[in-house]
Amino acid sequence: MSLQGERLYLKDVTVGDLLFFETDKNRKVINHVGLVVDISQGDILFIHSTTSQGVIISKLSENYWNNTFVMARRII
Repeated sequence: MSLQGERLYLKDVTVGDLLFFETDKNRKVINHVGLVVDISQGDILFIHSTTSQGVIISKLSENYWNNTFVMARRII
């Protein structure tokens, strides 16, 4: 799915777009995805599922997510 749709600059991301991440630094492969649910004061919020906390909403500006972010895409 990370190869489908239109690749976006972060400034062009809107609700419904997908964010892709590489959370395993030992393997260079996209292994996590989030769905943008809001953009508030320039901060991108996305919903995603985690093994430890279940389904949560996070900010892309959080260090962990900012450091593992690979790309944003619009599928439709």
